[in-house]
Amino acid sequence: MKCRCGKRVTQLWPTSLCDTCWAEDYSKQWYGGKLWGFKHLFKALLLERNLFKKDDETKDEWYTRCKEKALTSKLLGGKIYAKKTKAT
Repeated sequence: MKCRCGKRVTQLWPTSLCDTCWAEDYSKQWYGGKLWGFKHLFKALLLERNLFKKDDETKDEWYTRCKEKALTSKLLGGKIYAKKTKAT
């Protein structure tokens, strides 16, 4: 069975959709007192954490910036952060 976008259907309720189309239509998150569509919340959180790709940066520069953030982030369980906390 095919989704409206042409991909294979993986979700059957409430209608037959692929994962991507289902998430766009039905995936919602309650965050900060507001109901968000998943993609909108994800973008907002990336922007808030300065992890959204900037217009003037290459993908390699963006990946490097995200990797550095992940390695030093308590939230993301980064290895460098873990080493810092063990040393102190």
